[in-house]
Amino acid sequence: EGKHVLITGGSGPTGQAMIQLAHLAGASKVYSTALEKYHGMLRHLGAVPLPLTTKDWLPEVEGEMDFVADSLCQDDFASPHAALKKGGHLVVMGVSAINNTESRGMFGQPVS
Repeated sequence: EGKHVLITGGSGPTGQAMIQLAHLAGASKVYSTALEKYHGMLRHLGAVPLPLTTKDWLPEVEGEMDFVADSLCQDDFASPHAALKKGGHLVVMGVSAINNTESRGMFGQPVS
């Protein structure tokens, strides 16, 4: 309870479920990234909408999150890690950004 949560890609079905689960678990504030056209829906779910682009959302939450659920994996997990407080937790629940690259192999793009 009282934790701050960030969910990247909250406009999809998994992200929406994660927002609801975060509230049920007692999170005090839930943030979620999405395209601007989905921000109203995120507000309706009780999340604070953030821009989808890392350079636009990271400054708003850097070092403040107790829990991050990353469904996009835009930058080899660098930005979700940067959003975490010391002792925070990162869960990767999808790799849509990795799967959309041209340089992927049989098992996706290698994570460095």
